Amino acid sequence: MRFWRFVGATAFVWLCLVQPASAARLAQPLLGADVSYPQCAGSLPRPGAFAVVGVNKGLPFSANPCLGTGGGVVELLWAGIGAQLYANTADPGPALSSHWPNGQTVPQQCNTAAAPGADTPGCAYDYGWNAAEDSYQDAVGAYIALAWAPPGASRTPVANSWWLDVETANSWEPNTANNGAELQGEVDYLKSAAAGSVGFYAPASNWQTITGGTSAFSSYPAWVPGASSESDAQARCSAPGVTGGPTALVQFSSDGSVADLSCTTLPALIFAPGSPTTVGVGKASRPMVVALPQPATAPTLVAFTTNSTGGSFSTSASGPWSSSLVVTVSAAAARTQPAFYKDTNSGTALIAATSVGDATATRSITVGKTTGCVSAEVDHGFEVALAHARTTAVAARLVARVDAALRGSGRHAIIERDGCTNYEPAVTGFRTRAGATDALRHLRRRFNAATIEKT
Repeated sequence: MRFWRFVGATAFVWLCLVQPASAARLAQPLLGADVSYPQCAGSLPRPGAFAVVGVNKGLPFSANPCLGTGGGVVELLWAGIGAQLYANTADPGPALSSHWPNGQTVPQQCNTAAAPGADTPGCAYDYGWNAAEDSYQDAVGAYIALAWAPPGASRTPVANSWWLDVETANSWEPNTANNGAELQGEVDYLKSAAAGSVGFYAPASNWQTITGGTSAFSSYPAWVPGASSESDAQARCSAPGVTGGPTALVQFSSDGSVADLSCTTLPALIFAPGSPTTVGVGKASRPMVVALPQPATAPTLVAFTTNSTGGSFSTSASGPWSSSLVVTVSAAAARTQPAFYKDTNSGTALIAATSVGDATATRSITVGKTTGCVSAEVDHGFEVALAHARTTAVAARLVARVDAALRGSGRHAIIERDGCTNYEPAVTGFRTRAGATDALRHLRRRFNAATIEKT
């Protein structure tokens, strides 16, 4: 891949997390970043709506050394459990490759008694199948290293989207039919491994040189490089990619860096109201909950990660603690179980929540002294927490919307102080959960991340 730099903060359009959940989901930015082995020695950008990570070190049968482990950055940890992945491809032919599949009989025959000849489409197909299998197992190993998959796993825990990077910088045969067979072998292996999707990244000229401009992959999406700006990237979304299939992602230049734009809307995860914004050093936070964009149709994994080297998570305020946390949202549920955060470093930590197919949710937590913060909560029952606001003016506008939704019920919203920095509109004073649940049904139409809390 030609663009090895990552996205700077200026390349992202960030939503303020204090907006009502419905507004945040409608306006979720579609910008992300891609990284690979050249970033192993550096720092990684702030998470965007999505992330793509290279699993190779530039060539097939070579592993990205910081995909799941490493003394510095760990790129899969940064990207999250639902990361999109890309693999480098090549078809060097029998004379140049030590991985050439001479004598292999499945999935196709290569240089066997039944199919003699080492430089054949069958051999190229097997080479591609084997290369994709090796890349996929590198990804599995990274998930195991992060404890996101159990030891001995043969599959990634989620159905990642995969991209095949097709460029003339790697070795290819002059025979475009063989090159096409190699790519077909890669596609077929990833499909056999239940990848969420498979697509192609390639400059148009490279695709023409390597494949002869084949239309054999016209049903597969394209990740298009080379846009000069975000507006140029948006314009390219409407044109077919090099495969002849739809354009799904566009890579573009931005302030001397490179970003990626998704051509399709991504449903968004969001931190539910009441999730913490402050925590004392070395102390367990208040519980944090992430809302899915819609109820899960099957058990869904959500991962919590942080950019702080001193940060850790648990499903209990008393631990045990780990540097990341994966929780399962049951089918038909729409939010995670509570998670707790603890950090031994003072400052600001960025928490990210990720899952497959959803835009990443991020939340900043101030780690330091938490004394001197006054809460307006005085009742001892249940409340419906609605949203967070950085200022009283924003909170007042949200309260007006809540009161309009509850008109005639005799209930009104108040503004609570949530930690040291946020204001939280809430409807309080419910003595039973049943009463709060009734109000929640009315409010969910406008505040789809509203939640019941015990006060």
